[in-house]
Amino acid sequence: MGGPLGRKGTDDPETVREALRRGVRKRSPERAARALRMLSEEDVIILAPRGEMGEISIASAGLEANYVPLDHIPSHPSSREDTIRAAREMAKKHVDLLLFSGGDGTALDILKAVNHELVVLGIPSGVKVFSSVFAKSPEDAGRIAGNYLRGDLGETLGEVLDIPEDSYRRGTFSVRVAGTLRIPASPLVQGSKSVEAPDEVILEGIYRYIRERIEGRGFIVLGPGRTVSYVAGRMGYEKNPSTVDVLRRGEYIRDVDYFKMEALASDSDERPLIILTPIGGTSFLLGRGNQQLIPAVRRADWAEDMLVISTPAKLRGIRELVVDVDEPLPGVPNYIRVITGYREERMIKIVRAWASTQ
Repeated sequence: MGGPLGRKGTDDPETVREALRRGVRKRSPERAARALRMLSEEDVIILAPRGEMGEISIASAGLEANYVPLDHIPSHPSSREDTIRAAREMAKKHVDLLLFSGGDGTALDILKAVNHELVVLGIPSGVKVFSSVFAKSPEDAGRIAGNYLRGDLGETLGEVLDIPEDSYRRGTFSVRVAGTLRIPASPLVQGSKSVEAPDEVILEGIYRYIRERIEGRGFIVLGPGRTVSYVAGRMGYEKNPSTVDVLRRGEYIRDVDYFKMEALASDSDERPLIILTPIGGTSFLLGRGNQQLIPAVRRADWAEDMLVISTPAKLRGIRELVVDVDEPLPGVPNYIRVITGYREERMIKIVRAWASTQ
């Protein structure tokens, strides 16, 4: 409802009140009805709040016979508290799929209410609809819902983005990944939309995904690259993207060369955790531009101690990663997981460049 007023959402209740005073039509019930019409041939029971939070849309879609009202009676006009209470009631009733109509603000409310308890899907009807938990259109939401309820689709995770309206209005796009929701796995679900800095959301997701593996490690090696520098920054250190740095026993050591790395690795009583990224968007993982890492790599377990991170854009067109060193390294696997976002990974083949010379 904030769109016609030139607002960037309805997080502020006063925006809703002003829109109603000025006769702005409510889009959310109409778009929910468009999604529900796609379920007219499905054998479903629809639980929903009364009035504009579901009942009216169900009637408009011709599905009154399938409707079971929730116990909660929403206020008028409804509020985010009504959304949260209704979603929590649905979670207690263990519904198979929770459809919600709105934008990113509503997705945040659903995240607060149910987190990963239910599979959910957004019907896009807000001003801010950037999160990757929404179908591309109301009709697509209905199609996805039908396919999922028939058992034809699996599930995946979609990101919920928090973009404050004031920054969105100024055009600065302060973006935060608030969390993830379980959603049906379908190409009809939109991806997270690019805003001011498309990589910002991805980099933050990568950091949040690997944070638990970083915590508690006393010997951390940070390879070169902007992706690794972002992680270092979130850890509280300013890192030059062109250097290899080490965090050891609380001391941050900058621009470590091969010989210093050898001394640090030899003096340590624990294996290093190594965070690295393909160099400069090329297919080279190790040996070109980051030879300083090799003494630490020799003492690391590739399965437990090697965190390879990358934005999807950097991996575009890369089908294999190359380890190009002068002599064989122990334990190099045939494939490695590359972390590309929050709970998102890609398996990529490793090519050993030394193999052709043996």
